[in-house]
Amino acid sequence: MDGFDLVSMEILVPVLIGMAALLLFRAMPRLMAGGVPLVAPSVLREHLDRGDDVLVVDVRTPGEYAGRHGHVPGALNLPLDQLGRRVEEAGPGLSAYADTPVFLICQTSSRAAHAARILKKAGFQQLAVVSGGMSAWRAQGHPTQHGDAA
Repeated sequence: MDGFDLVSMEILVPVLIGMAALLLFRAMPRLMAGGVPLVAPSVLREHLDRGDDVLVVDVRTPGEYAGRHGHVPGALNLPLDQLGRRVEEAGPGLSAYADTPVFLICQTSSRAAHAARILKKAGFQQLAVVSGGMSAWRAQGHPTQHGDAA
């Protein structure tokens, strides 16, 4: 190899590694969701605007939910760290909601994707993770509500 090839390889390898890491980071919520689809915030907004019977579950902390950035109007706050326990406590009573469309949201998508796996195991059939979470919801200009957790 001449000097040019060595320099180009020294630059190319870190660039390729960085690109691979970025792709993995972007794909992580989809991988974590265990086959649950990621949907654009506009899909959730369409359901809400039509008045469809859907459940929006915000898995952020109560402080994030009620904080200055707000939450999706009408969303139920079930923090991820409590979700598994609350699903177990509800037990068979959840079967009545197994076919209800459930949209999961957090700040970016990662916690919602994890929550999707928990709810899928509990028997929920119609789950979707809001891609980009509240960050994307707000960036697209959708309405937010402020106040304490439901």
